[in-house]
Amino acid sequence: MAVAITFTIVRDKDEFPFSYEESKSGRRMVVSGRINTHDPVRARSKAIGLPKLYDPWNAAEDRELLLRNIRIDPMGGKDTTGEGDGGWCKAILTYGTEPYTGTADLRPQLPGDTWTEIETGLTSTTVYNDVTGAFPQSPLNGGDGVSRDVGTLTAIVKRWYDADTAIPWVAFTALIDPGYVNRDALELPKVLNRGVGMQIAPGQARYLGWTPEYDGTLVGVSHKLLIARDHLVRSQVRNAKGDVVGVEERAIYDTRDFAVLLS
Repeated sequence: MAVAITFTIVRDKDEFPFSYEESKSGRRMVVSGRINTHDPVRARSKAIGLPKLYDPWNAAEDRELLLRNIRIDPMGGKDTTGEGDGGWCKAILTYGTEPYTGTADLRPQLPGDTWTEIETGLTSTTVYNDVTGAFPQSPLNGGDGVSRDVGTLTAIVKRWYDADTAIPWVAFTALIDPGYVNRDALELPKVLNRGVGMQIAPGQARYLGWTPEYDGTLVGVSHKLLIARDHLVRSQVRNAKGDVVGVEERAIYDTRDFAVLLS
């Protein structure tokens, strides 16, 4: 009589290893068990209870210990019908945290997973007065100004949804044109899913756009935010002699609620 092909964990130190190790490079665990068919390929595709790559060992308590490797070896017998009525395979599952290379290996596990990634860059701007704040002062370079390097920081906020979820694409797109900055303070998700979230004051994040991606049954949305002290435009105020007597600050980006990016 045919029975369902099923994976069952077995704890036998001689034939079915079950071990755990921890070091400064990460954590690793090996679990093994039986599958009631002699065919390793059939075992992998049909076995009930056999986890998939990147499944967590315990989603409720430890979502960083992920399945990294599955090995299935025939043990004997023969499953003549292909329905699990004979033969056995041994499955060895290796779980681990980040790979021992030390590089990040961020993969979503469940809908609602979210984290922040960071990109930095360098651009330049033309300035016409020095940073002393003393006015009046002669404009730099005879009024032509000088180029100054400016560092840039872009936060990429990634959030994952179930593929069947209604994702608010229109609300995301509405933030792109004509361009908006955050109206309220934001706490961005943890950088690389570690530590604490980034605190962003009102007016410091400008929305640049979004891109979708897919990972198994999950849909991810990556939001790009340009982070800066502010996003005001500054221009020099000059007197009749052409000296710089002050700096005028003006807002050219309207504000919006960015909560939709994190909900």
